[in-house]
Amino acid sequence: MSNLRLINETTGTSVSNISVTDVFSSDYDIYKIVISNVDGASTSHWTKLRLINSSGSIVSASNYDFAMLETKAWDGTSENKRTSQSSFEYIFIDSDSNVGAGGVGYIFNPTSTSSYTFTLGQSQAFYSTNGGEGTKYIGALKQTASMSGFQLLRTSGSYDTITIRTYGLRVDS
Repeated sequence: MSNLRLINETTGTSVSNISVTDVFSSDYDIYKIVISNVDGASTSHWTKLRLINSSGSIVSASNYDFAMLETKAWDGTSENKRTSQSSFEYIFIDSDSNVGAGGVGYIFNPTSTSSYTFTLGQSQAFYSTNGGEGTKYIGALKQTASMSGFQLLRTSGSYDTITIRTYGLRVDS
C-alpha cells in the first residue's frame, strides 16, 4: 500500500483564486500538494498561498514568514524573504507560453494547535522567449490554530486552467 493517499482533486477554469477546503485532518501530519496544468489567462504572474482555518475562514493576518530562491535560465538566481505577510508569496509562477507550469509542495502540522504550520516546495515554468525558471520556497504560519484547507490566488489576472491534487502522507510506525 502506498504511503500517499489521494484526498482531493480540485480543478479550476477562468478563476483568480481557488480554495481546497476540508482536506486537513488529524489523520495525517504531512500533506503533499501537486499543482499542475497551470495556464494563466495573461502574461505570467506569481501565485500566493493562504491557509483556511477550521472555522472555514481564510487566514489573512500578517503571520506568514517565507523565503524563496528563484533560478532563471536567462538571468541567474535571486532570493526573496519576508516576515509578517498576509500569505505565503511566490509559491510558483505560471508560464507565458501556454505550456503549463506547476509545482510540488508539502504542508506540515496543519491541524496541530501546539505547533506552527510549515510549508516547503518547488515549482517550474517555461517561457517561450527565455527558457525555464524554477523556484524553491519555505515558510511558516506563526499561529497555533487548526487549519482545514488552503487557497491559491494569482497576483493578477486569472488561471485559464489549474489542477490541484492533495495527498495525505501516511507514516508507518
